[in-house]
Amino acid sequence: MRSVICGFVLLLLCSPALAHHGYGGRYDQSVIAEMEGEVVRKLWQNPHIRLSIKDAEGEIWNLEGGTASVLINAGFTADLVDIGDHIRVAGYPSSAGRKEMIVRNILLPTGSEMVMDPSRVAPRWETEDLILGESRPRPTQGDSSSPELGIFRTWITVTRDPASKGIFPEAANAELVWRYPLTEDAYTRVKNFDAAVDNPLKDYCIGKGMPMIMDQPFAMVFTDQGDHILMQMEEFDSVRTIYMTEDAAPPATASKFGFSTGHWEGETLVVETRHISWPFFSQIGVPQTERSVIVERFTPVDQGSRLEYELVATDAEIFTEPVTLNKYWISDPNTELGEYNCVE
Repeated sequence: MRSVICGFVLLLLCSPALAHHGYGGRYDQSVIAEMEGEVVRKLWQNPHIRLSIKDAEGEIWNLEGGTASVLINAGFTADLVDIGDHIRVAGYPSSAGRKEMIVRNILLPTGSEMVMDPSRVAPRWETEDLILGESRPRPTQGDSSSPELGIFRTWITVTRDPASKGIFPEAANAELVWRYPLTEDAYTRVKNFDAAVDNPLKDYCIGKGMPMIMDQPFAMVFTDQGDHILMQMEEFDSVRTIYMTEDAAPPATASKFGFSTGHWEGETLVVETRHISWPFFSQIGVPQTERSVIVERFTPVDQGSRLEYELVATDAEIFTEPVTLNKYWISDPNTELGEYNCVE
């Protein structure tokens, strides 16, 4: 019988959301490549944990993995893989022929094999010890003990549930991009989009604009500031300001998050955002113009344990009719908003 060790480094390189930071198009996920070498660099920072290894020919390969925030929340340290270790790896190679890889399996000098995502990836080598990429269990049901808080609490994504994990269906299946009601010009732009070159998140620390930032899988907190509400998100240390007074005036220039105003409809916070400079509606090439108007509805339900989210986007140059997207979060008082501190 193989002994199964549930622990750290699979957290290191497991990827709960392959597309959310810009993996889409950068790696060929239809191919599994294999190589080995000496670890010469280890970086424990967001947006992804990274290792560099030197192969037998002296070439340096850069390996990518999961998010440091996940590791921090799970209480693990990066001590299973050290500089100087000789490791064997398997994963998705670069689609552009670069010496890069997303690692899915690692064979350690001890003979143990790390399996990054055991629900999707099988063990690759014959070994007696498996280290499975399973983090500390995250809740799948929200906390309902304080319904009076409304939206003003910490919300987290249920990453194992597609209905919570993301709002863009094409992130999981690129072909779903053609379900958008695209104008002729937008259709041509999406058809000519080269994910390996044009991906807006290929520079990992650039940060997302609206509405893509709402697809982030980490903690989110709403804070009531009287005449405005702050929406703080862990990814890229992002902060959106929602102005709650009628006399709030938009700035002279557009910005990546746009200008947001809000009002209450019962327990639902309704937010309208205009003046967005971010040029993409989604990561798979759907464009966006400064004529875009995004209306969001945040509704706490089930005694405040769940936050239902609806996004309706209108952009006459891109869509022939409004586009509606949905997801949900759950409340978790035990999760703290961390510092992202992205390092390119």
